[in-house]
Amino acid sequence: MFPYESMFGLFARPELPIECNCGDASNESCTQIGLRNHRNFPPFAYLPEENDIDESYYTLDGGVYSPTRHWVLVGEIMEVNFFIRPRVTIKTQYGEMVLVNFHLDTPTPSFFTWEDLKPKRTLAIFYAENRTFMDLSKGVRQESARTAMVFPCPLDCLAGELEGFLSAEKSAKACFYCGKLGSEDHKLWKCIRCRHVFYCGKNCQSPHWTKTHKSLCKYAPILANLSKLNFSRFDDFVDWSFPTIVPPTDEEKKEKAKKVMREALYNMGVAPTRGSMHSLDIQEFSFETLLLERLCIEEENIIRRDSSEGTHERACYSCGEIKSEESFSNTQRRRYGNKARCRECVSLSTL
Repeated sequence: MFPYESMFGLFARPELPIECNCGDASNESCTQIGLRNHRNFPPFAYLPEENDIDESYYTLDGGVYSPTRHWVLVGEIMEVNFFIRPRVTIKTQYGEMVLVNFHLDTPTPSFFTWEDLKPKRTLAIFYAENRTFMDLSKGVRQESARTAMVFPCPLDCLAGELEGFLSAEKSAKACFYCGKLGSEDHKLWKCIRCRHVFYCGKNCQSPHWTKTHKSLCKYAPILANLSKLNFSRFDDFVDWSFPTIVPPTDEEKKEKAKKVMREALYNMGVAPTRGSMHSLDIQEFSFETLLLERLCIEEENIIRRDSSEGTHERACYSCGEIKSEESFSNTQRRRYGNKARCRECVSLSTL
């Protein structure tokens, strides 16, 4: 098995119960199309870890790690449980049983209802991550209401329908049932409901309608957009509405990276206020240098606190100065203890 590289080193890919049809799901490329492609629709075991940086999915861009591609976790729903909060167990095409816990940022999902969570339906999640829960079990914690979708059909039916859209994208219009190409001598009929699917005639339309299209007809626009998505090119995050993406410029990427770094420096206590770092040239520093600086300040503060015990003084967590207890509010002393900030730094942070 080929290893994968993360920020913590090289790790071996785990073996799957069912291997990809291409022969090796650990390869960086796959010859399969549609849902059978393990790079675009990866196994759960190969998803990026929530607390790690998998360089198969992320790269350093302008000072922050950003995705390099799109990916979707797909599985057929096997069990549903609504105790405390919605959760389902799905089975991927690779034979994995995966627990998905819903902790949405809105009361209801954006593109389906809780009643849609039923066995023999398919759950698809953009940008799913492999998470280890407190009981040491693994699964997916789904927080975004816009990146999850439920299709009212089994996984095999959805895979076959998507392959029809992919074939139509790569070539001329073709029958979704028999695959025969349309021409001047062979006119194809269009589904009058979705207007995305084509047939040779009723002999092809009737069996395809019964097999898959009856349940997926109203989802045809979503599947058409999914078939057009370039998974290997990442400009911005997408959801199941497939909004038009305007790629950010290099300047916008740099400004976004600086904003993220300023916020991180503020949270580390290097900057007393969120706005105080705007005049600093972030490119001259690295996270490692600034973190080391923060650790040195912490060590100095510990020494100062030890030497000032009994003198009713303490070091401010932001500016590092030794000040009297009267310089700290009661709220700061009770809530933050040794990480309390003086009144002056607190007032600056609220400007």
